[in-house]
Parts: sequence; structure tokens; C-alpha cells
Amino acid sequence: MRINSFISIALTAALTASCMAMDHDPAMDSNIQEPLIIGNVTDDSGNAIEHIKVTLNWNDGAFTETKYTNSDGVFLAEIWEAEEETVRSLTVTLEDIDGEENGGLFESCTETFTVFEEHSTAELDFRLNRATASESIPQSW
Repeated sequence: MRINSFISIALTAALTASCMAMDHDPAMDSNIQEPLIIGNVTDDSGNAIEHIKVTLNWNDGAFTETKYTNSDGVFLAEIWEAEEETVRSLTVTLEDIDGEENGGLFESCTETFTVFEEHSTAELDFRLNRATASESIPQSW
């Protein structure tokens, strides 16, 4: 009786362990690639700029999201996929929101792209110019 109980417990543990292993395989995660935008933001000398506000505006406002660059000057975003097949335009606006912190004051930049491939990764590189003093001072007319 005691041997049957031990075999039963061992068999249950083996089945549970094998089901758990089949339930989630981390190696499979690396094979699934989400359509992704990788943005690199640097100054004119190639230095990464942290904490730049990045606004992604798809198809003139159909979907908008905000990201921020990390300490490597990188932002990540998934490529927006419309329910119906349409040409997807992406307007990226970069804004320095922290003033002189994180490398100085930089000019804003806006670029518009057309995304053709649905299931690929797009890498975008941006170089921001330093803002001049007159651009930093609000003008009154």
C-alpha cells in the first residue's frame, strides 16, 4: 500500500512538472516578434539624449501614444495596426521637456513616415540640434 501511494505521488509530480514545462517555454518568446519601432535619439555629436518626450501619432490622430527616451537615448513602441488595411502614416514629434537637464536644451523635431511592412521592426535615428537662447525665450508681439 505504501509503495502504491509513493508511486502515485511520484507520477502526479512528474505529470505536473511536465505540464508546467509545456505550458510556458521562454525560448518560444524569442521566436515571437512583435512589430516594433526602435528609436535612437542623439545630439549632433552622437551622444544619447535621455528624457526626450516622443509623441507617436498614427494616421493623423487615429492612435496617439507618448514614450520617453531612456538613458541610452532609446525609445520603444509597438507598430500600430489598424483593423482595416490602410496605409499607415506615423508622425513622430520629439520634445525636450526638462530644459537644461540631461545634456542641454534641444530643439523640437517632427518627422512623418509611411509604414509599409506590418510585421517587421523599424529602427529610426534622430539627431537633435541644441536650441539657441532666442528660441528658449518666449517672444511677445
